[in-house]
Amino acid sequence: MSLLSTATIREATAVIVELGLVDPETPARNLPPEWFDETLDYFGDSTETALPSLLDELGIRYTLDYKTFRGINEAEEGREGWYREELERIAACTRGLITITQVKLVEDEEDSKLTFLCNGRPDHWPVDPGEDEAFEASLTFASYISDLTPDDSPERWCSIDPPDPDYSAEAVFADPQALRQLGERFGVTFTE
Repeated sequence: MSLLSTATIREATAVIVELGLVDPETPARNLPPEWFDETLDYFGDSTETALPSLLDELGIRYTLDYKTFRGINEAEEGREGWYREELERIAACTRGLITITQVKLVEDEEDSKLTFLCNGRPDHWPVDPGEDEAFEASLTFASYISDLTPDDSPERWCSIDPPDPDYSAEAVFADPQALRQLGERFGVTFTE
């Protein structure tokens, strides 16, 4: 019998809390009580999809799919807000260790970029307006997320191997050492 079909969500979340990946209140706050007695396969057909899905429910996994930026080209008035919301989704996965503020879309004849403060430090990501903006934005967010790190914490964005085929990109924000221990326990590989 596999760990997927025998480990309950209660057992998996206990390990996640024990490793310090989320605080002890997070599972009860984020998951309905009836889920805790379900086995981990409630979240997916394999541990490679089930465990990351559980981490998503616990609020430390960021996912990006092909629809994330769909329609941004038509949202001329709201493009900056669209990018701001996505950066806020990223920051929410960090449990307050990363703050993103002062998001601005800066465009001139030579350059287009998304500027913001990450934990008070200026940062910017390239933006490629035009008909391929949705695709280019997905590539930018997937490529640059790992640069968003706190100064005084070991926590980083880690990738999952193999990646979830339902998403264009995914990353888990946590201490890489603790994630590796979790992965060893459940047969999932996390890498910095």
